[in-house]
Amino acid sequence: MEQFMSLKILIIDDQPKYYASFIKYLAGFDFIVETVSCVQDALKLLENDDYGLLMIDVHFREMNGYELAGSIKSQKTSKDLPVIFLSDTPEPKDSVIAGLQIGGVDFITRPFDIITLMLKIRNYLMFSYAMKMLVKNNIELKRLNNLLEENINYSNSLNKLLSQEKRKSDELLLNILPAEVADELKHTGKSPAQHFDNVTVIFADFVNFTKAGEQFSPQELVDELDTCFKAFDEIASKYNVEKIKTIGDCYMAASGLPAPYPDHAVSAVKTAIEILEFIEHRKQQFGDRVFEIRIGIHSGDNVVAGIVGSKKFAYDIWGDTVNIASRLEHAGETGRINISQATYELVNEQFTCIPRGEIEAKNKGKMHMYFVDTRM
Repeated sequence: MEQFMSLKILIIDDQPKYYASFIKYLAGFDFIVETVSCVQDALKLLENDDYGLLMIDVHFREMNGYELAGSIKSQKTSKDLPVIFLSDTPEPKDSVIAGLQIGGVDFITRPFDIITLMLKIRNYLMFSYAMKMLVKNNIELKRLNNLLEENINYSNSLNKLLSQEKRKSDELLLNILPAEVADELKHTGKSPAQHFDNVTVIFADFVNFTKAGEQFSPQELVDELDTCFKAFDEIASKYNVEKIKTIGDCYMAASGLPAPYPDHAVSAVKTAIEILEFIEHRKQQFGDRVFEIRIGIHSGDNVVAGIVGSKKFAYDIWGDTVNIASRLEHAGETGRINISQATYELVNEQFTCIPRGEIEAKNKGKMHMYFVDTRM
């Protein structure tokens, strides 16, 4: 059976005996026909969505056939059903127009031309079935569109969250590694160690840290270190100097890596001067509750830089240049910037330096050292 044939035909007439033979004939061709003689019964039946065609006698006695069609067409479930008006005699032109305006699709006068009527019934049932499928498909399409929109919104929200998390991850990575190294690590999954020949290393160490820290509570001690090291980070970034790490109360940075920088020594000295100025400013604000600091700087070659560790990994540097910078810091004085001969030769045209002569450096023997004059 064709699918549209599953739709029912409802004949509404208060004298159903007139249609008995007609109904029997239609049933023989697999049409499903029901009859009803009461308006309320008709409206109740049409609440179901399994009807495809209405046939209404225009001389229905309980209610004019056109009025009945209007009532039926006002219902949501039956507003799109085609209506055939049945009559014993041809209807006047005005009645035909009124029926068409209400939603009628045809007028048929008894006696029926059964072949013509059969073809019309098939066509109207096919039309009803197509309309019902269209509505059903539209509802399903709307549901799918809503589902798609929900999925798009969810996907957008997820992408937004992923972007936020990626940004946080990138920011965290940049807090640990230099930007160039972090970028290489993200794109290749590794960052081989590198060798640098023109680097200046800075060591800034708080003097008598253990004794000075006795006047702080543990939290105050950590807060003071955090304040200082954050300020040092900002100053270093300002002069293109890379913070390497903190070792307890010691701050270590380098200029000229991971990207070569021609003025690496000058940038390092500028960074050291501004660090001293920061500490001096805090002393003016807080007096004795501020750490004293000394700074050592050395410029040299044969510096190796790379990532160490697999979990809490870190970017670090090694080589004799690093060791000598540490010795310069130990051989310095509180509130002074102590630089090596190599650094002096790179910066003496821009900074006034005070010769200290040859000073003993642990495991390095005597070395020429200079204080940078910060009183300018």
